[in-house]
Amino acid sequence: MVSFNFSFQNPDIAMPEQTRHDICLHLDNRAGSVEHYYHYCFGFLIPLVNAHHRLHRRNEVRNIYVRSCALMDTHTRSLNLEKLVIQTKEEHLKLRSAKTTGDGTSLQHLVVRGFDKPNQYKYGALLAARKRILTRLGPQIARQRDQLAALFNGSGRNILAVNRDKPPEYYLSAESEHSGYGTDRRSLPNFGEITEAIEEAYGKVASVRLDNTTLAEQIALFQIADIVVAQHGAALSNLLWCRSSTALVEIYPDMQEPAKRMHFERLAQGLRLRYREVPQVAHHAEVAPHSVIEGIADVPRVSVTSAVLNKVRWDLLFCRHSLLQWRNRLTNKGQPGPTPTL
Repeated sequence: MVSFNFSFQNPDIAMPEQTRHDICLHLDNRAGSVEHYYHYCFGFLIPLVNAHHRLHRRNEVRNIYVRSCALMDTHTRSLNLEKLVIQTKEEHLKLRSAKTTGDGTSLQHLVVRGFDKPNQYKYGALLAARKRILTRLGPQIARQRDQLAALFNGSGRNILAVNRDKPPEYYLSAESEHSGYGTDRRSLPNFGEITEAIEEAYGKVASVRLDNTTLAEQIALFQIADIVVAQHGAALSNLLWCRSSTALVEIYPDMQEPAKRMHFERLAQGLRLRYREVPQVAHHAEVAPHSVIEGIADVPRVSVTSAVLNKVRWDLLFCRHSLLQWRNRLTNKGQPGPTPTL
């Protein structure tokens, strides 16, 4: 792989034609497959959006190549990222050691680290990508919020209950990078009974399945919610879109590897969202509705002041991330080196 110079170029100044080049982004997720939603969000989408923000305004950059994430590509395309070219996995693999593209254009490589392990969360980077995604999808999210608000009408607290759906056929096929789906690993067989109990206690509940929804729809649902109730699973990646006052009631099964269940507890804690756990004795066991009701009741009301202070903290983390990026650009200006890693 060739070297990449991090020196900042003014995007408003046209570069000579001979300096133009393409970039092959290698999004280095930490575990699992980016064809699945959690690893896609934290191992692909978030690092991609932040890297793209730095690269696409440079006139010398012609195309930015990334690999396909199969069904997740719909979410990537919805962002309309300028200069981005999604390649098949095979096409992208062929570029791994290439110095030029098929038409002879110079090709440079950039490795971008993912965050898809709880101990790898970098909240400044997460919030930076959050801000950029919300900006790009702003109009679509606003329309979805207007359409979805009726799901919550009749409840004093906007409660979002997330259920699992049947796996799309792709994940059961030989084409899938990692065969299997969340419903194979965990399920909540009495989900309907639980939502009925919540409605009796708190009024209307927005009961949803997210597998066939757009990114804008998922963001809108989690933005509206005051309390999210869900079993441990990839859908809770959407906590990143929540308001600073939102709470999570996570139903988690007894696991032999306790670290596995820390994905969303740690995410909630890092974002200072209120968090409560409801135990499930086995991966596919029923959960007593009263235990979920108790979990919701145990969520303290958040004051306006606390919510505002948490939002300010998010803004400060974003600013710190931006300042560190500028410092890195200045530090690396004009310094050649190996294939860079972010």
